[in-house]
Amino acid sequence: MTTQEKMLKFLRAIVAKNQQYTTWTVSTPHLLLLWETAQELEREACWARADVALFKAERALRNRVLKAIRTGGQT
Repeated sequence: MTTQEKMLKFLRAIVAKNQQYTTWTVSTPHLLLLWETAQELEREACWARADVALFKAERALRNRVLKAIRTGGQT
């Protein structure tokens, strides 16, 4: 399924659930751009969370190595 097909599927589901709203006319290219922008923002947020997790893991590993060096390898 293409991005456009996915976007249209979700949009139809949203419109079907929320029929009390007024009608808007928006072009498919604009909706695709919105979709792609939302995906990019989600990817960036995931990368940020991964960076934090990696930093914490690296710090923990560095601390274990330093402790091993200080104690002569007896941890």
